[in-house]
Amino acid sequence: MENIRADLNELGSYSSKASGLSEHIGSIAGKHLADQHIGADMLGDLGEESGLHGRISAHIGSLHGATNTASSYVQSLGHAVSGAHGDYQSDAEAHKATFDKIRNEQLGQ
Repeated sequence: MENIRADLNELGSYSSKASGLSEHIGSIAGKHLADQHIGADMLGDLGEESGLHGRISAHIGSLHGATNTASSYVQSLGHAVSGAHGDYQSDAEAHKATFDKIRNEQLGQ
């Protein structure tokens, strides 16, 4: 099995950036997709009769939902990475303390 290493600086950086990215994605949904609709008369009778109006409106709603879902996933991933960062950092500190103790015992301190 290969060694698995985690760069604590990268994990910390990612988890802090994920929060901002999640907020940005959420703001896109709010600014550009929330409550957006096309007027019933925008595509004329043909748009209404062909169902194009309904399909476009449904697609806009679907994009809004998908964008909110993406924002939520990024936020969840950021929380998970933050938790992993804390776990790795705690493990690194525990290993350092153990090695320091062994070294001090070997040196008779």
